[in-house]
Amino acid sequence: MFREISDSGIAPNVHTYSVFPDACTKEGKMKEAEGVLAIMIQRGVDPNVVTYNTLMDAHCLQGQMDEAIRVFNTIVDKGLHLNIVSRGILINGYCKKMKIDEAMHLFRELPQRGLKPSTETFSAMLRGLFQIGRCGVAQKLFKDMQTAGINPDSQTDGILLDGLCKNGHISEALSLFHMMESNGLHLDIVKYSILIDAFCKDKKLDTAKALFSDLSFKGLDLNVKTYTMMIQGLCEEGLLHEAKELFIKMERNGCLPNDATYNTIIRGFIGQHKCYKALILVEEMVQRGFWVDTSNSSVIANIISTKGQDLTP
Repeated sequence: MFREISDSGIAPNVHTYSVFPDACTKEGKMKEAEGVLAIMIQRGVDPNVVTYNTLMDAHCLQGQMDEAIRVFNTIVDKGLHLNIVSRGILINGYCKKMKIDEAMHLFRELPQRGLKPSTETFSAMLRGLFQIGRCGVAQKLFKDMQTAGINPDSQTDGILLDGLCKNGHISEALSLFHMMESNGLHLDIVKYSILIDAFCKDKKLDTAKALFSDLSFKGLDLNVKTYTMMIQGLCEEGLLHEAKELFIKMERNGCLPNDATYNTIIRGFIGQHKCYKALILVEEMVQRGFWVDTSNSSVIANIISTKGQDLTP
């Protein structure tokens, strides 16, 4: 199609050319993308900020921050307008590389440049701050976001819940969850799963069970990840009977267990020396085309080869 355009005498413009770098970067072919950029310039077609943003974003996704900064500086040198997307890409890249101070410096510069941070930019900063355990700064930033009149979206709320839980502020996360509920915000399966997982890991199984039971009343479809989290919580508390009941129930409800679910419950039975039941599940999962993970396979091999193991039902 591109050749036909050229052969018909229609000169490709920046928008036509920009399709190629976008496609190349999505395939991880950075050299090809840079090559198209060079051809554009040779043919007198100046790349625009969208073209450069595409390259910069691809470099950030691959963790190549030096290359991303080089593209950023090229935008500056060419006198192109650095929009919120350009800076947001770089901020997100820094956050993913755990270079939060550099990200924060760019973020704080935005108002000075006449730019208003977007929901995506705030979300990137929140995720980065929680990853390095700076919960207080993250919570203040969330309040600043609301003060600035920028409403958090579902993803931002999820980042806040997840960040609080993973940093041990589970009661604060639950309070936030209830506040969202009372404000009529949509609480999806992802947000419920974040809390269920956190309470299971914190050995507060009753709270996890209550949240899990609430899902059906809310009309939410339970997914395999949520079931697996709950099964793991039950197994870790030694409640194998309940775990197995839930394992059977999930399939009856139309949610098939995956390899993670099988390995989780198998690990639970092995931990309680229920080797016979573990081996039955191993056989079942293999028949379904799943693989036993490394931690389980070595134990199972030892069970089979060692005499005196409990291999009775």
